[in-house]
Order: sequence, then structure tokens, then C-alpha cells
Amino acid sequence: MKKTIMISLLIIVVINIAFFTKLWGAEAVSKHTESFIKTFMTNKNGTLATYIKNAEHLDSDEVRGREALSESLGLWMLYAVEKGDHSIFKEAYHVLETYFLTDDGFIFWKLTESGEAEVDTDALVDNLRITEALFKAEEQWNEKKYGETAIRIGEYMKDYFGTENIWTDFYDRRHRQTSNVLTYSYIDVEALKLLKDHQLIPPSTYKQMTSLLTEAELKNGFYPKSIHADSNKVSYNNEVNMIDQILVALNQAKWGSASSEFTNFVTEEMTTKGKLYGRYSLETKAPTVEYESPALYGFLILYAMELDDKKLALQAYHRMTDFRETMFKYKGGYAVSNGDTHIFDNLVPLLAEELLKKAGWLS
Repeated sequence: MKKTIMISLLIIVVINIAFFTKLWGAEAVSKHTESFIKTFMTNKNGTLATYIKNAEHLDSDEVRGREALSESLGLWMLYAVEKGDHSIFKEAYHVLETYFLTDDGFIFWKLTESGEAEVDTDALVDNLRITEALFKAEEQWNEKKYGETAIRIGEYMKDYFGTENIWTDFYDRRHRQTSNVLTYSYIDVEALKLLKDHQLIPPSTYKQMTSLLTEAELKNGFYPKSIHADSNKVSYNNEVNMIDQILVALNQAKWGSASSEFTNFVTEEMTTKGKLYGRYSLETKAPTVEYESPALYGFLILYAMELDDKKLALQAYHRMTDFRETMFKYKGGYAVSNGDTHIFDNLVPLLAEELLKKAGWLS
């Protein structure tokens, strides 16, 4: 009898903990997510691991286990800026200067767990995100060295990323080759404007890249995937990646030219289904996968905020937090399955939540 009562009381306590954890809201959530990243997804040298578990096999993005990405570093730096946490930013800046950045401004897109570079390429989108964070940090904390580092990176991009009209996806140092493709979701207008203001991107290149974004022609309601620099041929994927789509829409919205057709599609999906799938058919607009992504909802939050659509932002937020661990070992972590998760699915929600809090949209 006593054993039954004890079990019942334990169940009640557990239920109450789960309930109040959800109720406490954004402040507790961000604290736990940040702690989760620091505890489970940070290597001994301070670089951010892509997965919790170590692994020998490469994933679909050519990354394995505890390898560290410049993408993760850029998102972490932006989060530190938005949060106003100089301590986190200083640590991230140290990691950038020590492991990722060369003297001439090249950023390795991937490192081993120990901080060694086994690749010879960088990535435009990650470089842009990092320079944006550095310029903002310089202004926020009046640290001249952050701006000087951003300029060093910007000078390198100006010298090596450029084709005749646009900057493209990456530069290969070993073969001294610049990619001939620009992915639309890489056109980060906020970062490009900062580079333009510091005269680190030719005015003609800036104009061409922003024009590509604002004049992007939708096909059946979806944005193009990429454009070939040599032929100006625009490509569309038959299976549409929604993170790419939301990023293009977000940058369009920042430029003041959001597509009502795309916005209506996303809003309808969230209203009728309560979710947004990871991929859709270009032809039928039906989902082609069953999975969702916390990172996708994070970017959807940023897009909705740019549109000043609080309803959509909170719909995305509540669905995003359904993927967050609220109890026990991995508390605060997103999309943890079998003791593993991808850091992208944790950093983007963390950043999105911070911006929601700053906007006063979370109680």
C-alpha cells in the first residue's frame, strides 16, 4: 500500500515538474538550451561539436561526429551579440582567431574535433554571418579588434569570392578556384550591407546580388535554389528544402519585398496542419518527407518577426518547443534522439528565442 502511494506521489511530482517547466517560459528555456550546448556540444578546445556522439561516417553534409563548423560559430556569435553576453562572444572570438581564421582572412568551413583543418574551402554564407556578428560586436562593446577582424575577412572575400557580377558559394584554396554557383539562401542582405558600408564589396556586386534576391522569380510558389554565375541560369529543385526557402524569404523581407504567395503558403500550412515539413514537392506543393526541424521553426520565427506577424511567430515558437527536452539529462536540448542531436537544431532555436524575448513577444 505504502509503495503504491509513493509511486503515485512520484508520478504527480514528475507531472508537475514537466508542467511548470513549460510554464516558466522563455527565460528558463534559453538558459537550459545554452547550458545544454556548453555541456554536450562543446569540444575541449572550445569549438562547437556538430553532434553529441562521435562518429566515423559522414552525414549528408559531409560532416562527422564532433567536427566543428564555421556555420555553428557564426550562429553562436550572433546569439552572444543579441543576448549582450560579452563573455560568450569573447570565447567565440578566441576560437575564431585560434582555429578557424588564417592571417589573410580565410575561414575554414570545417575542423576536426581537435581543431585541425583538413579542408581547403570556406563558405560564403558562414563568412557573411561571422562578419555581421563581428561588426555588430564592435559597435555594441566598442572593441576595435572585432571590426578589424571583420575587415580582414571582408578583404579576403572581395579578392577571392568574386566573379564578374556576383560572389559565389565558396573558394577552394588548394585549387585556387571560385565556385561558379550562388545559392539564393546565401544572400545575407544584412551582412552584405555592412560590407558595403565598409567598402568591402564592390557597389556593382552588391547591387547585383541584392537584385537577384528582390527579383527572384517563384515557381509554383517556391524560390529558386541557385544561379550559375557564368550563364545566369537559375535552377529550381524538384524537392524543395524549406530551410533554404525560409532563408530566402527572410532576406527578401529584410529588404522590404516579401512574397505574399510564399507567406500565404507557409501560413496556411501552420494554420491547417500546425506544422511545416522539411521538404515539399515543387510540382504538387505536398510534403515529400515526414520530418520537421526545430531550426526550420527558428528561421520561421525570424521571418514572421520581420513581417511583424506575431501570431505566426508564436505558432512557430510553440511548435518548435515541442522538440525541446524539458527534463533530466538533456534538459534544454532540441531534437535529441538516442542521445544525439545536430547543433544546428539547437543554435537556431536559441537565437530565435532570444530575438522573441528582445521584441517582448514572449511573456
